Amino acid sequence: GRPELLYARYFYVSFLVWLLLAAELAASGWERGGGARRLVGAALALALLGNAAHARVLLEQGRARYRAAIAYLLAESPPGPIRISSDHDFRNGLVLGYHGPRSAGGERLVYVPQERAAAAPVDWVVVHALSPAPEISAELEDARGHRYRYVVRFASGPLAGFEWRLYRRAEPAPR
Repeated sequence: GRPELLYARYFYVSFLVWLLLAAELAASGWERGGGARRLVGAALALALLGNAAHARVLLEQGRARYRAAIAYLLAESPPGPIRISSDHDFRNGLVLGYHGPRSAGGERLVYVPQERAAAAPVDWVVVHALSPAPEISAELEDARGHRYRYVVRFASGPLAGFEWRLYRRAEPAPR
């Protein structure tokens, strides 16, 4: 029963214990002074340099291209409210709730939970994935038969985040 994916979060507690041990060793080496202090300084500099590239990518690109996806939704939708649902209310609802108001025109975004989206069709559906899937469904259909066509994919960030696939309602929603 080996899992298909190993998430970093599986190792957080044990990693924190190792970090505490390393900090204790570094502190005792620093207090000794001399060569031990130089060794601790070199190890710290290496750790900072090793993480600088990851930090730069994270600062430049973020966890994923959520803001780019939201900008696309806003640009490709007619004026007025934009009703959006997704395959995961908690994850995607939080992300849309955070990035939407921080985007120009983001007040137009209205997130509709899954159970209400089936009753009245939405304009867009966001489908998330942890990693790129080899195939993407060209069309989705909800419980009431409303069809949505695949439009575009926004890849996840290199370090974290979810890939987003945007599906647009196949026939225009009545306004």
